[in-house]
Amino acid sequence: MLPAEAIGEALSRIAPIALEGYAFRYVPERHRGTALGGDGSHRNGGRYNPPGIGALYTSLQRHTALAERTYFLSDEDPLEPQLLLTFDYSVTAIIDLMDGGVLLALDTTETEITAAVPNPSLGTAPTQILGAATKACGLQGILAPSRAYAGGKNLVLFTENLDPGAYVVYDLPDHRFSSYALVPVRADAPRNVIEFPRGEYRG
Repeated sequence: MLPAEAIGEALSRIAPIALEGYAFRYVPERHRGTALGGDGSHRNGGRYNPPGIGALYTSLQRHTALAERTYFLSDEDPLEPQLLLTFDYSVTAIIDLMDGGVLLALDTTETEITAAVPNPSLGTAPTQILGAATKACGLQGILAPSRAYAGGKNLVLFTENLDPGAYVVYDLPDHRFSSYALVPVRADAPRNVIEFPRGEYRG
């Protein structure tokens, strides 16, 4: 990976891509109320964000999302009840780390960006430095290969850089997600939730 001070300049020369479609995310049912805010990654850090930067981690395939959620478990380990979220997203400024030319411009490799991050709370991993620079450049997120599932793709969204309505998530008609708690449907319900089945609204 390029030195931290050179990443921003390299990003300015890389053409971002637009993406739209469906993405998926498994979260423990007990965290349903905060499932859309990336609270855990903001607090603890993640592969592409140091602590203090909000990032919403999703996968472009359901099996990749499940692999990401259970990567550190064996088949014999119990798994608490999980909630699978389906996102309908549309973003316009994403860095594509699936592109070999982009990896070359950043002087990195798939091996480096999928390497273990032993302590995300430190915020010093090469991918975390890249994520911080990406967010600082005003870009909306990163498309990256999955460490947990060969061939899988993850979409990491920097929540503070997203346009209103950049994503919506499906839920039952009588409940919606909140950054704080599960609340009944009402006129001022969070804009990033729509009823299931699909409606015409994108907030």
